[in-house]
Amino acid sequence: FGKMRLEVTYRLQGNRLSIESRIDNHDAKDVITSLAFHPWFATPLQGQWQLKVPAHEYWPAVDQLPVSSPKPVSGTAYDLTGSTELLRRTYDDVLTGLDFVEGRAVSELFDPQANRLIRVSQDAGYPHAVVYVPAGKDVVCVEPQSSSTDAFNLRNQDCTEATPIVLKPGQQYRG
Repeated sequence: FGKMRLEVTYRLQGNRLSIESRIDNHDAKDVITSLAFHPWFATPLQGQWQLKVPAHEYWPAVDQLPVSSPKPVSGTAYDLTGSTELLRRTYDDVLTGLDFVEGRAVSELFDPQANRLIRVSQDAGYPHAVVYVPAGKDVVCVEPQSSSTDAFNLRNQDCTEATPIVLKPGQQYRG
């Protein structure tokens, strides 16, 4: 991968946590990398929760590894662009084609019974989101990712949508 410096800054202000990342390439060659954050949220009585993710594409996968370029979510179980009741749904999937409004894509997890709202906001440096809703566990994850799962191999197959971070010598990434 190469010589690089990763700096992650966490800021807690009230009930808001923000995370900023920076990567500096200190190598004489290109550095290829990827970043992801994996927040898990406790969702008691998970079936009543609603999930909204502003993604218009998903990565078809086998055993969590993409097998083709992204496909439209319209008409599939991956269409979470409107508030969708989780009920007994399960996910472990990468969504992409996010709507960025004023530089942010905002996913929402809402419990209408308790009037509890959780927002996950990501900037354009994280154009993918893993949605993880495991069976039998009262947790939901919306995980901002700079690259798709298996981005390094996909890049080698000329799949440009995988978006691994490629930094030239001396170049910097912020997200």
